[in-house]
Amino acid sequence: MVARSPRRLLSRREAAAALLLCTFLVLLGVVLYKPAGASRGDGYTKLPELFVEAAAHLNRSTAAVEGALAGREPVVDEEGARRTVGELVRFREVLEREDETEMIASLKRASEAYARLANSSVAAYEVARVLYGSRGAVRAFLDAILRCDAAEMSEKGALVEGNLTRAAELLGEVLAGLTAVKPSDLPSEEHRGLVEEAAERLARAYRALRELLKAVDLAKKHPQNLQELCRAKRGGGPALLSPDAAGAILSLNPGDAGPYSYHISRLRALLSSPGQSGDGYAGGTGSGAGYQPPPSDD
Repeated sequence: MVARSPRRLLSRREAAAALLLCTFLVLLGVVLYKPAGASRGDGYTKLPELFVEAAAHLNRSTAAVEGALAGREPVVDEEGARRTVGELVRFREVLEREDETEMIASLKRASEAYARLANSSVAAYEVARVLYGSRGAVRAFLDAILRCDAAEMSEKGALVEGNLTRAAELLGEVLAGLTAVKPSDLPSEEHRGLVEEAAERLARAYRALRELLKAVDLAKKHPQNLQELCRAKRGGGPALLSPDAAGAILSLNPGDAGPYSYHISRLRALLSSPGQSGDGYAGGTGSGAGYQPPPSDD
């Protein structure tokens, strides 16, 4: 079961960022009204807090994706991120009713940018849930790679393909959403750096997912070729491969596979297994060198 994050007070770092944003609003000389009809000034104090919440959700959801990718239980707060999106959208609507000034235009852009961050976090939390829910089948697929069991690879790969594809699609949407945020629309320098860092971390996770999906696709489309390679690895003589299968194996990039790099390197190294060294497809396939098995859970 995926852990859900409780509502919590802002950390000292987040509170400091909120103070900077408050200062930003003071300098603008803007006093807002809370959409729900609260007293004058409530909106003024709430808006910078929402900016900080949106940035915090992006940071937490990024960590959740990374953890789930490695099989660790993520802490998700989709409800909280959705609530932040809704409140920022309502503030944006309030600002639309104000006289258009440079100050108001700046706040509208900021509100929209932070709403995008929070909305991207909703999708990232979902990615983490999907990945963690698939961890057992993914582990079985990876174990089949280590055992060089082609039939098991094909069977377990079929079980995870749908969820992994969904996670990759969602992660692509998250990255597109972050790309749409202009750094100049974020009043906090710290938040601009956070968005850039989150985009880099999520891009690495996306590449790792794509490599895992390439391995799943290989097992799905070329089980007989994998069986031949596994037989050759065990000393059964040279394997005869189709050009498509060899190309699919050569396309695997362990360096992009993140927590799956060892398993992907083992799969790619099948082309350089005993009996394949003289094969036309074996050239330059020593990609398994330098990779070490992942640490034991013990």
